[in-house]
Amino acid sequence: MTTEYNIAPQRRGFVVNPPERDEVTNEYISEPEVYENTPFAQEEPEETFTDVDEDALAPEDREPISELELGEISIEIHDTTVIPDETLATEIAAYSFGDTPSDITVQFLAHKVYQGELTAEEAFSEALDSGINPDYLAASYRRLKEAFPTNN
Repeated sequence: MTTEYNIAPQRRGFVVNPPERDEVTNEYISEPEVYENTPFAQEEPEETFTDVDEDALAPEDREPISELELGEISIEIHDTTVIPDETLATEIAAYSFGDTPSDITVQFLAHKVYQGELTAEEAFSEALDSGINPDYLAASYRRLKEAFPTNN
């Protein structure tokens, strides 16, 4: 008697004993036996994924930023001409943004840029030199950019 293993897609394996055959006539003597209640045959519930707003997640739960995305942010910052604006700087400083180190750093540096104390390139360099994870800085930058869209 031989044992056959059948694997169905999207399902864990289960045990099937093939039907017995008469050696002379090659006719089936019995029906195949299927054991579905084995630990290997129990189906696991499918995982469902839902779209999650990245900004609603804690920084450590966000998707890691790619080097390409960091490069795009760098190009965006270096290609932007920032005109100092005391009113915008005050609004950025007064905005209730967040209390994570990346939020505070990005908010502080943006305030300094629009006050005219730093260039955008210097602020970007200081942010990366701060020792804070670039993923967190990029997420904070995106959130601040959404809160204060500018034409500069």
